[in-house]
Amino acid sequence: MGAGGNISLGGPLLDDGAVRTLTVTGGSGTVTIAGGAPGASPASTLDTLLVTASDGAGRIRVGSVSTVAAQSYDAGTGGIELGGNITTLGSAGADTVGFADAVTLTGNSSITTAGAAATTS
Repeated sequence: MGAGGNISLGGPLLDDGAVRTLTVTGGSGTVTIAGGAPGASPASTLDTLLVTASDGAGRIRVGSVSTVAAQSYDAGTGGIELGGNITTLGSAGADTVGFADAVTLTGNSSITTAGAAATTS
């Protein structure tokens, strides 16, 4: 895939119960994480999700995503679109949600953590 290609993960993000981290790095294309249906409760969830549009011109689109630990979204200046529920299910302080760009809501959305902060920078 070229540097401007798109990355799309269209279904729920599940793991096998072991500690896992998924890192998705796009170029100038769009990174789409559709996730599961809002309110879905998968049997096991991904531990950490890191999504980056590496050249700063890409866009990140996020649906509903649950993780046990942190979630981080960095689109540079391309923008982040949130159209679902972001949930971290870990322990307080270890399950942060971070957005390193402006977030545009494209649907009903919520951000829920076990006590850690959700941040934008």
